[in-house]
Amino acid sequence: MTLRRILFLLIAWCVLPLFVLATALAGWHVVSARSEHEERSARLAANAAAVVDRYVQARVEALALLARSPLADDPAQPEGLYRQAQAFVQTFDGNVALVSAERRMIFNTNLPLGSAALAVPRPEGRSALQGALDSAAPAVGDLFRGAQQGEPLVAMAAPVLRAGRPAFVLLSLAGPRQFERSLAQVTLPSNAALALRDSRGQLIARVGAPAPEAAVTYRATLGHAPWQIDLVLPRAEIVTPLAQMAGALAAALLVATLAGMSGGLWAARRLAGAVGSLAAGDDRARPPVDITEVEAARATLRRSAEARAEAEQRRRASDAQYRQRLEQASLALQASEATLRGVFDAASEAIVSANAAQFIVMANPAAARMFRCPAAQLVGRPLASLLPERHRGTHEPLVRRYGQGGDGARRMRPEADVMALRADGEEFPVEVGISHVHIDGRELFTAIVRDVTERRRAQAELLASKTKLETALASMNDAVMITDAAGRIVEFNQACVGFHRFTSRAQCRATLDAMAQEIELCHADGSPAAPADWPVARALRGEAVSMAEYRLRRKAGGEPWIASYGFAPIRSADGGIDGAVVTAHDITELKRSQAALQSSHEALQRLLAAQDRVQE
Repeated sequence: MTLRRILFLLIAWCVLPLFVLATALAGWHVVSARSEHEERSARLAANAAAVVDRYVQARVEALALLARSPLADDPAQPEGLYRQAQAFVQTFDGNVALVSAERRMIFNTNLPLGSAALAVPRPEGRSALQGALDSAAPAVGDLFRGAQQGEPLVAMAAPVLRAGRPAFVLLSLAGPRQFERSLAQVTLPSNAALALRDSRGQLIARVGAPAPEAAVTYRATLGHAPWQIDLVLPRAEIVTPLAQMAGALAAALLVATLAGMSGGLWAARRLAGAVGSLAAGDDRARPPVDITEVEAARATLRRSAEARAEAEQRRRASDAQYRQRLEQASLALQASEATLRGVFDAASEAIVSANAAQFIVMANPAAARMFRCPAAQLVGRPLASLLPERHRGTHEPLVRRYGQGGDGARRMRPEADVMALRADGEEFPVEVGISHVHIDGRELFTAIVRDVTERRRAQAELLASKTKLETALASMNDAVMITDAAGRIVEFNQACVGFHRFTSRAQCRATLDAMAQEIELCHADGSPAAPADWPVARALRGEAVSMAEYRLRRKAGGEPWIASYGFAPIRSADGGIDGAVVTAHDITELKRSQAALQSSHEALQRLLAAQDRVQE
C-alpha cells in the first residue's frame, strides 16, 4: 500500500467522525424542530379542550343549581321552575326540559307550558338522562338527533334529588352553534381546524379551514364531558419546513466535507512526494518545497548509515570476544554440573526427579538406600510405584494439580503423613517436598523425601508419657500445677480446680495465669505475700520447700482458706531451671481442729489449776 493511499485513508478516518457527528447533530436539530412543533400543537389542542371544558362546566353547574331550586320540589306545579328554566335558556341558549324518572317529559322550554309532551330521544351512545339517573349526579351525553326537526344536539343532565335518589332530571339541550362559538375563541393557524367529537367520534362542532387530503391530528380530552378535541393540520405544513431544513443542513455538511477532503488530499500529495524523495536517497529528487521533519529524517538516515558502518566494525571485534566468553561459560557450566551432581549424590535425604509423564528420570544414592533399590532400577519407573497400591490412584492427579499451580516448591499433603513403599514391600511414613520447574520447555518434578519413622516413634512415646502424667495427676487428691520457665501454667489436675474455688477447668485455665488478679495470698501470720514470695516464683528461683503455709482468699468474695504448699524447680540436664512443680493441700479444717484442740487443752489446764486451788 502506497503512502499516498495511507494518507488518504488517514484523512478519511479523520473526516468520517466529524461527518458522523455533524450528521447526528443535523438529525437531532430536525427531530427537535419536529418535537417542538408537536408540543405546540398538543398545547393548542389542550387549550381548545380547556375552553370547551369551561363552557361545559359552567353550563352543567348552572343546570345543577337549577335542579336544587326549591321550585323543583313540586313538579305538579311547574310554572315557577319553567320560568327559571327560561332564564337559564336566555343565558346559555338552547332549551331545557324536565323529565321524570320514568322518562316522561313534563315541560320543554322550546314549547309553551302545558303543550303535549314530546318523546324523550334515546342516543345511540352515552345518554345524559340515564347517566344522571344511574349516578345521581350531573352527566353529559353523546350526539343525537332532535325529536322535532332532527337537528344534531347534545344533552347535559342534572338530577332533582328526593331523599338522595333522582326523582326528576333537568335536561339542557345544546346544538353545534353554541360549541362553535367556544371553539372560535381559540386562535388557530391559517390552515388549521378544530373538531369537537363525542365518545363515539361523532362530530359535534368544527371551526377553521376545510379538511385537507393529508392531515396530522393532535387530540386532547375534556375533563367534564366524555368528548375530545381534534386539532387538524395539513401534513405539508409540517413536513415541508422540516424537509427544507434537512436539505439545507445536508448541503452545508457535504460542502464542508468536500472542502476538508480536498485540502487533506493536497497536503497528502506534498507529504508523499517528500517521503518518496527521502526513500530514493537522492538529493536531486528532493521536492521544491522542503518539509522540516523530512529534512530532519534525511539527516538522521545519513547519520544512521555512518553509525551502521561503525557498528559493523565493532560487531566483528565483539564476535571474537563472544566466542571466547562462550568457551569460558561452557567450562563453568561443566564445573557447575559436576558440583550439582556432587551435592545430589552426597545429599542425606532422598531426591527423586520425574518428567511431565511422572516417570522417574533421576534418583540419588540416598533414594536408593531409602527405597532399598539400586538407583539405576529406580530410573524409568512410574513415580507412583514408590507409594502403596491404595494411594496410587490419587497420586497422579495430585501431582498434576501441583504442576498447574505454577513453578515453585511446596510440601505434599502437610496435614497428614504420606506413606511410601520400599522395594521389599515395607511401608513407612515420609515427608515430601515437591518442586516444579520448566527447563528448556520441559516440565520437571523434583521430590525431596525424608523418612520420619523415628520421629513418629518419638512422638508416640511422648504422647504416651504425657498420657501417663495426666493419669497420675488426675488420681492425686492434692492440687498440682506445672509451669514453664516463664511461670506460665502448662498443666494442672482437677484437684487444682477445686482447691482454687473454680467451677470448671476452662475457668481455671483462663484465670490461673493471672492468679494475682483473682486470689489474695498471705503468709501464715496474715501479712500479704508479695508476688516474688509466691510458691511458683520461689520455685523458679531454685527453692525446694515442703509444708509452706499460706492463707488464701478469692478477691471476688468468699471465705478464706489455709493451704500447705510444696514446691520445687524442674531442672534440665545441664542444671538450668526449665519450670516448677507446685503442690497444695487445703488444711483449713486441720487448723480449725488444732485450734479447737488447743482451746480444749487450755480450758482443761485452767480447770486443773482451779481444782488445785480449791484443794489447798
